[in-house]
Amino acid sequence: MWQSDLTDWTLTTGRSVQILNFIDDHSRLLLASRAVSAVTGAVVMATFLQACERWGTPACMLTDNGAVYNAISRHGRTAFECLLDDLGVQYKHGRPYHPQTQRKIERWHSTLKKWLDKHPAGTLGELQRNLDEFVEYYNSVRPHRSRGRRTPFVAYHEREKVRPGMFRPPHRYRVRRDIVDGAGKVSLRHHSRFMHIYVGRRQIGKRIILHIVNDDVRVLNEDFELIGEVTLDANKTYQSLKRVD
Repeated sequence: MWQSDLTDWTLTTGRSVQILNFIDDHSRLLLASRAVSAVTGAVVMATFLQACERWGTPACMLTDNGAVYNAISRHGRTAFECLLDDLGVQYKHGRPYHPQTQRKIERWHSTLKKWLDKHPAGTLGELQRNLDEFVEYYNSVRPHRSRGRRTPFVAYHEREKVRPGMFRPPHRYRVRRDIVDGAGKVSLRHHSRFMHIYVGRRQIGKRIILHIVNDDVRVLNEDFELIGEVTLDANKTYQSLKRVD
């Protein structure tokens, strides 16, 4: 299981920025630490996928109820929730106003900020370099008391990982990028058939992302915001997109 959360930081210029972190629940390995002006859903998606490429996809994800993670308060779903579902990653979230659920990553934030206080940064680039330096030290050099004085890197690689799909049949999953044509649609080949999905005239000429899992297709914009979804009907060439409010 991975945990994720974000924290605020102030540069020496007085500018407020945010740091997004992903940590392994068991080993405390810091999987990703990224400094940005403001954490958005797109930043969460991109950082998560980069961490998966390096460390492998987790079986479970734990976050708080921040809007960049889930849309529970809005009675909907975010693109991040859809992605986790597509990948077969179980998603868990803490109760509102109960930060103890994410206590391990909250503890990391405390450790990180004590170090950053001694290494001031005036720009995002300087802050990211400081983060990269400390993450390398934290993961591979600094012994962790809760892991028997082993480093998080050693603890992470000592145990076999539970992966998505180990408890249910794996999905046929793919991602593709496209541009909405002049008729407001995109086309794809599915089960050896050429199909067309009507996205809408407002999206003409815009770049979109298709998440395809078995027969289910989700259409997102470049900011990873969900535009709509459809379950492909093999008997139809043209498919209607169900809008997501």
